[in-house]
Amino acid sequence: MEFTTAAAVEEAFYQAFSRSSHVELMAVWAKSADVVCIHPLGPRHVGFESVSESWAQILGADEPRKFECQVVSRWSAADTAIHVVDEIISIPGNNDKFAPVLATNVYRRQAGNWLLVMHHASIDARRTVAPPGGQTRH
Repeated sequence: MEFTTAAAVEEAFYQAFSRSSHVELMAVWAKSADVVCIHPLGPRHVGFESVSESWAQILGADEPRKFECQVVSRWSAADTAIHVVDEIISIPGNNDKFAPVLATNVYRRQAGNWLLVMHHASIDARRTVAPPGGQTRH
């Protein structure tokens, strides 16, 4: 796929994630040994193959998801862009509220084409959703 902007890559990434499409999701990644992905509470995956395997496991649930991506900040230079976003994830038909996921996405332009080279997502402990009944777990 060809992406003329980092924002276009980001949109394609979250659409693919919403559709649980591993093929579409991996099409936005640079095919490189230096790409990095860190999922919430997970280890660091380095290299295209490792990143691809991690996404295959996540998307294997084939569970429909809806993403609302709220931009916190964007920075760009000639061939690099960094986007910090809040991922608001919901599951259609499920009324549970999930804490926002904080994510940093790094994009690199190579030969005029923007691709994802790093995705780091984590849970914001300050904004976790309390369990039903207002009880907290320790």
